[in-house]
This record gives sequence, structure tokens and C-alpha cells, in this order.
Amino acid sequence: MPPTSLQQPPRCLPLLLRLPLLQKMSMPKCRGGGGDGGGEVGGNAGIRRVVAGAEEATGGEGDRLLRDLAMQTAARPNNSTPPSSRPSPPAYATMMSTPSSIRLATSFLRIATSLFLLISFHMILSGWGADGVTLRVVNMCTFPIWPAVAPNGGHPVLADGGFFLPPGQSRRVMAPWTWSGRLWARTGCDFPRRKRSCQTGDCQRRFACNGTTGEPPATLVEMTLQPDGRNYYDVSLVDGYNLPVSISASPDEAECFIGGCVGDPNMACPPELQVRDGRHGEVVACKSACLAFDMDEYCCRNEYASEDACRPSDYSRVFKKTCPHYHSYAYDSPRHLVRCASHVYIITFCPPMLGSNKPM
Repeated sequence: MPPTSLQQPPRCLPLLLRLPLLQKMSMPKCRGGGGDGGGEVGGNAGIRRVVAGAEEATGGEGDRLLRDLAMQTAARPNNSTPPSSRPSPPAYATMMSTPSSIRLATSFLRIATSLFLLISFHMILSGWGADGVTLRVVNMCTFPIWPAVAPNGGHPVLADGGFFLPPGQSRRVMAPWTWSGRLWARTGCDFPRRKRSCQTGDCQRRFACNGTTGEPPATLVEMTLQPDGRNYYDVSLVDGYNLPVSISASPDEAECFIGGCVGDPNMACPPELQVRDGRHGEVVACKSACLAFDMDEYCCRNEYASEDACRPSDYSRVFKKTCPHYHSYAYDSPRHLVRCASHVYIITFCPPMLGSNKPM
């Protein structure tokens, strides 16, 4: 008798596969036809081997299985299965798929599905998507702030241009891959007011700045995003200072980090540059020399409009000493422009002072 093949399926298989318990077992290769007893299902020896395995797997139910199998065999004449009811080679191949191979395929499918869901979940949490870049604005100050966003010409307004952010809270702002603009924090706001709604950073007395720029002095985060991932940003005090801010990327990369300040410029601000709270007299911001005096030598204009001609002043050195990672004037050198490829940036107002864990 030639070996069993897909072209010559064993005669025992259709009958054995009708037994539910045996469907869970690996089927032995049976031989049928030819010789005495060839019309039986592979002979009693093959049946007894199967039933012995069933007895071992089922704890003594092999006798009952053998009786059931013998009755079914006796009830069916030899070669009584019509050709049309016999399994075709593809069906036979399907039936020959063992439970272990099915479990293996199922396991691979589950692993692939889990990896897909995990990656998708990570992308959602981190902000990755077709929409662009996530700017996560965090308020670590002990008081509320009103962050504001103003686009450069031709770019869309983000988050209506401004929003409220309580202490210890954060908000995610989505920006297109090709966005360019600035972000700052307003302080001491009370909407509405006739003359000015915020002590610093006011934007025409509006809660949602809707693209209008803020009134200086205010610490500015300047960003230019590009679709190839070469994003640029810095922190500028060219128009003055009101709050410290830090910028980091997620995942965290050292070259993407702009730290906060090592001191408080408002405390070190010369009287001629100070902006005071009208109610309590506290210094709430510090003007730049350009903003305070509007002179070419401080504003790097006209004959001073070059790096060689426009030099740091005593006023800009106050900013540089307390906030060494920010631009203190127009031609500050070295430039603190960061280039970083990421899709999530964390902008934190009042971060811990550099060198300590104390919030600014």
C-alpha cells in the first residue's frame, strides 16, 4: 500500500473526525483497502491505537469510544461513501490542520494585533498624527496664567489665540507641520476691562487673542515648524520679560532642551525698566532697553543693524545673567536657536529654577 497522500486520503479520517474528542487529537496515518479487513477503518490495530490515546487523554473513556466507533463501522458498508461526499484535497488539507498549528497562527495574529494597538495608542497619547505637532503648555506657576498664541503671516490661529490655564494644569495645542508663530503667557488678567485686561502680555483686552500680538514686555517662545521635522525654536527677551519658561521635547532629548532661568529678572530689573502692578506695586515685568528707550543702539537699527555694530548693553546683561539660555537682545551671541526633530514639545511656564527644585 503506498503512503497516505493528499491524492489518496485515509479512509479512517472522515469517520474519526466525527468524534468530538478525537478532533482535538493529532490523527494517526491510517491505511485502508487491500487484504483481510482492508474495508475496515484502517484495521482494529489502528483503531485501538487511537482509542488508547483517547483513554489516556480522557481518563478511561476509551472503551466507550471503541464501542461507538465499532457500531458506526458496522453500520456502514465497505466503500459506501459516495465519491461526491469524500473530502477533496483542499478540504482534506484543511482537516489535517492540527490544533497546535491553529493555536500558533492564532497566537501570531494576537501578537500582531496587540503590537498594532500598542503603537496606535502610543501615537495617540504622544500626539503623533497627520494633523502635525503637539504643543503641551504647562502652568507650574502658583497663580493662573492665560497663555496666548499668535501666528506669523499666512499661518492659522491655534486654540483661538488664547486660553485660561490654572496652576498645575496643562493643555495640548495642535499645530500644523508648517506652522510658524509665537507663544507667551499673560498674567493678572481680569476680563473685561476698559483699558487693559491683563497686567502683562495683554492682547487688546481679548480673552481669545485670535491672532493679535501681545503687548510687551513678555517672554516670547518663537517656533518654526517644518514638515521634514527640522523644527526651530528659541526664547526671546528682546521685548522684555514677564515669566520664565522652558521647552523640552518628548521623548526627552538633551539637544532639544531650553532651560529656565537661574534667577528672577524682575527682582534684578533696573527701576527704569520695571513694570509694576498698579494695585500692589509689585514688579510684574521687566522691559528691554529697546522697548524702554526706543534708541537705535539698543534696538540694533540703522547704523547699529549688524552683529559687529550692535553690542550687548548693561541692560541686556541683566537678562543674560539671570536667563543665560534666552536671547537678551537682537544680535545676542551665541544664538540660542534650537533645532529639534520631534512631534511633541512641552512648554512649561515657571519651571523649577535651574540648579534647584524651586519653581520660579
